[in-house]
Amino acid sequence: MPERDASAKLGIYRTIYRLNLSFANIVAHCRALGESGILGPKDTKLYQSYAQELQAEINEEVVATMDEVELRDMHRFGKVRLAREKELRDPDDVFIQAEERRRELARQGKKPPPLKSGKTLRTQLGTASKTKPSSSHSGSQRLRR
Repeated sequence: MPERDASAKLGIYRTIYRLNLSFANIVAHCRALGESGILGPKDTKLYQSYAQELQAEINEEVVATMDEVELRDMHRFGKVRLAREKELRDPDDVFIQAEERRRELARQGKKPPPLKSGKTLRTQLGTASKTKPSSSHSGSQRLRR
């Protein structure tokens, strides 16, 4: 199915709403004919069931197709959001999160996993900078945010 813009999707959802409303009216009108005695109880139930079966079949087909459309849209638009989040992400967030996790484990009375001997958290994660920071306290300041 080709990509659909928001107004095309809105039209589809509006149509399925109207179709379902129409089926509900058919069922109600069959009931009214049954209550008036024009249709017997068996025929009333039979015709209502025909209408509801067809309604369910159409809904299933439309929902399955629209599910594919919505999943593709979610993926497509999600890539835009993820790219923006990546732009905004601070490269040192991982260190801040690691420190917060260590504090959380300490509050729970659990021992955090040890770092490999002779390594800092940065070098263990493979993110140590090849050059030294220009400020003597820039790395420690980031962890305290």
